[in-house]
Amino acid sequence: MQRPPRAVRPGRTEVARAAGARVASVRRAARPRIALVPMLHRRGGDEAFAVVDDGFLLSTLPDGWRCLALLDDRVRLRSRAGRDLAPSLPGIATALAKLCPPRGAGPTILDGIVILPSAGERPSPTLADVLAFAVLDVLCVAGRDVTGRALRERQELLRGLSWSRDGAVRFEPAWRGDARAGLAQLDSAGTLASGALLARRAASRYRPGLRTADWISFGEPAGAEMLLCGIASSGALVLGMPTPPGIVLGGVTWPTRRWSALAERCREGPALFATDALWPSLGPVAWTCPELWLRVAPDVRPGSGRGGPRWRFGRVQEDLSLPAVTGDAGTDVATEVW
Repeated sequence: MQRPPRAVRPGRTEVARAAGARVASVRRAARPRIALVPMLHRRGGDEAFAVVDDGFLLSTLPDGWRCLALLDDRVRLRSRAGRDLAPSLPGIATALAKLCPPRGAGPTILDGIVILPSAGERPSPTLADVLAFAVLDVLCVAGRDVTGRALRERQELLRGLSWSRDGAVRFEPAWRGDARAGLAQLDSAGTLASGALLARRAASRYRPGLRTADWISFGEPAGAEMLLCGIASSGALVLGMPTPPGIVLGGVTWPTRRWSALAERCREGPALFATDALWPSLGPVAWTCPELWLRVAPDVRPGSGRGGPRWRFGRVQEDLSLPAVTGDAGTDVATEVW
């Protein structure tokens, strides 16, 4: 009588291969290759109204800090400097968690703005003053790269998400219409005190880190964001302007009553540019690390700027992200690929 064959016990190689197959079956979906920087807009003047036709979509552009919300196995609210603001904004992080895709489906990446109070209400805002997170666009939905799709298609994808009604996270819908009339309506409603009008070409794809004529803003106050690089004994703040080769002298501003409060928030640092460009009347300068952003506007008062570029102090920007210089390409310091 022939004995039945014995069961062959798998060796270590077969066991390891089977275990690897099981691990691979639960491994997260591959992440798309997307640059983690927001698309930028150009500030439009009166002549730009003629460019905005029926091929554009209009939306409000709140005042605040631009961020990307990365929704995957956890929520990250990534500033343009690469800082994760989610731990400091638990209410917004909780609301964003409701938009996370199913586990293993792949990430969703939203482009939005952390909304701040108006400069009149809070001239020196902190993360504790953040009002909400307004979503402008989407780069990725459940692992699908949608940056190559038209804006109107990306807007439909955003409408399909499950938005909560608590107000911590909101979707900024877009509409078609006359840009000049839309700006006037926002102005009459008082919205321009804490935002602007954004016109975007409906057929445009999302181009991370670039500033193009496909996105145009109206109603934004003339001004700039500059780094606080030094404090003079005369009470002047020495400003630095980021450029591709490095930080250069941007001018000075006098914040008067806020001078001492700003000085307390600065750390000592080296001079970032040649001091011979400064006029002697400023007095000795205590140089600071370039960590604090200030929003300033050109000082156009008679007699201003004779000794160099002067600015009128607007407000403090807590975000440490580098703003983009004029041109087609941005200068974000934390351009990474997901």
